[in-house]
Amino acid sequence: MRQLHELLWYLNEALTLAAARPVHDDLRKALRDTEDLTRGSADTLAGVDVAALRHTINELLLRTSELVRATVAGRKRNHRGADLIGQTCVEPTCGAPTSAGPV
Repeated sequence: MRQLHELLWYLNEALTLAAARPVHDDLRKALRDTEDLTRGSADTLAGVDVAALRHTINELLLRTSELVRATVAGRKRNHRGADLIGQTCVEPTCGAPTSAGPV
């Protein structure tokens, strides 16, 4: 149930973003479907494939993120999945090791 409520929070947050308007219909549908799951019985909840649901909703959230990031001026660097531990992310050297080491 906690994971479903987490997904609901992300979906509600995405719906507040004007730049994500092109995917608002899909976000609303995912929100309704997820809300319906939370109203199910214990047996219904036990049968929910949360990993598959998270994957589906993640695709929507990634599209939302792309739409929002497209509105930001300047250089767009994609650090998704990058291991940035011990890195200084200050332009223009984002990703370069710091001389002082990790903080």
